[in-house]
Amino acid sequence: MNNFKIKQQNLIKKPYALVYIQPSPAWGVHSKSCFLSFIEMICKIYHKKHPKFQVVIPSWIDEEVFENDNFRRTIIKVIKKYYDSIYFIDREGGRGLGPIYDKKKSKSRITFRADILPQKREIFISLMKDSVRDILVTGDQSLTDILSCCKRKRVWYQIAPWKQGLAKNLHKHLPNKYYGSFKTSCGTIKHVDLDIDWRIFLKEYDFRIHGKKRMDSKVDFAAGGIVLIDNKVLLVKNRLRKEYKEYYDSGFWGFPKGHMEEGESPLKAAEREVFEETGFKVKSITEKPIAESRYTIEYGETIEKTVWFYEMKVIEEFVKEPDEEIEEIAIVSEEKGLELLTYDEDKKILKYVFNR
Repeated sequence: MNNFKIKQQNLIKKPYALVYIQPSPAWGVHSKSCFLSFIEMICKIYHKKHPKFQVVIPSWIDEEVFENDNFRRTIIKVIKKYYDSIYFIDREGGRGLGPIYDKKKSKSRITFRADILPQKREIFISLMKDSVRDILVTGDQSLTDILSCCKRKRVWYQIAPWKQGLAKNLHKHLPNKYYGSFKTSCGTIKHVDLDIDWRIFLKEYDFRIHGKKRMDSKVDFAAGGIVLIDNKVLLVKNRLRKEYKEYYDSGFWGFPKGHMEEGESPLKAAEREVFEETGFKVKSITEKPIAESRYTIEYGETIEKTVWFYEMKVIEEFVKEPDEEIEEIAIVSEEKGLELLTYDEDKKILKYVFNR
């Protein structure tokens, strides 16, 4: 089916479900709702067939269960109708919370495994292939990998608030026969169903070439700031570099951002980059990112880029001159910002920030 070198995983035995979603605090409630809806659905579908069942989860869910009493109680409420015991195994491979719910003489058990992720892509794809057919993921990379490598899966996809257009585009380009839905106590969730007319789907909507590019691409991480000043936003125009002139006509407008230095946290990198690119001393008012941007850059080589943005306030203006790579800075309204920003992804984030 494909030419990928996928390394067989030996981390977990079947049957299990795979959950790979992000906890970004700007849509934390949304993340929890996605997770709870998915868990309720798979419990209802698989509890009779698999009385001993596992779910691979990112570590933030395990941490949230440990720290958030309401979240833990909701999980128990959703699952206890289907399983007698609920266990969590933490990232270190210990029992972590152990059983958060355990009936006497229990006959069925669901175990959440926070000790497996993250993994290298070739292992992660193997985890996807071996899981039950229902998968919950976020991010274009994960979606592409599933469509490229996995037969007969129902893909449940988490959409960030600033990526609503992705869901609309899927519905626009894929026929209705590839869609399904499931009603839970948290709401109705929808999926792309790859169990229907699989060969026709691949023939008409072949993601394998795009998937191969992503498998071979480099990965880059950066951080930046959404700096709000009197209901306006601080933007920068990046000077066009020589090596990019064959690809672009002029520099581009965006949020101040840049690469993380070795050993530097995303938050500290974001504050430093804003200062270097604008001359404004800033401080983040959020401990975690309020938005995340993922995109692909192609000039000579393919780079998969992830940028985390923090909301910031200005401590002191014009402390120094902006970096030479910055051609211009501007403090503008939402309307003017949407006009200036070069990339649609940044425009979606700006709309989200101003309309929360």
